[in-house]
Amino acid sequence: MAPAPTASPASTAVDAADNAVAAQLEQLQTEVMLLKARTARAQAQAELDNASGVASSGTAGGMPAVKAIFGRGQTLSATLLLGNGATIDAQVGDNLPGGYRVSRIGAGSVTFIKGGREIKTGLAVGGTGLPAMQSGPLMLAPPLPGRG
Repeated sequence: MAPAPTASPASTAVDAADNAVAAQLEQLQTEVMLLKARTARAQAQAELDNASGVASSGTAGGMPAVKAIFGRGQTLSATLLLGNGATIDAQVGDNLPGGYRVSRIGAGSVTFIKGGREIKTGLAVGGTGLPAMQSGPLMLAPPLPGRG
């Protein structure tokens, strides 16, 4: 009878390396699956927050924060910080994400309507994105020469 084949030290090392690589690949696949699940959960939560008007970051309760008010006379516009971090310029009548509509823009405040309810907010303080009234009077720049 022939003796049973024995593994050489070189083939044993290769087998061990193959097993280590297979274990690493299995670990990576598990991590990828977990990350994909977390991403899907975060996307679902963001969609839910968007549908319900909840802010994920930036403003209280999803309401846009007023960064600046500009314009002339009754033609005022407002620069708004949205809950997703985007900044837009809005005018009276504009519809905004989260179900808000701009109903009035005054010298120091913006009034939004959401669900039939009026919400008045002032300029954001300190760039925090949280709506609050300014503590002092609103400073408006004078018109440019030849324009006013």
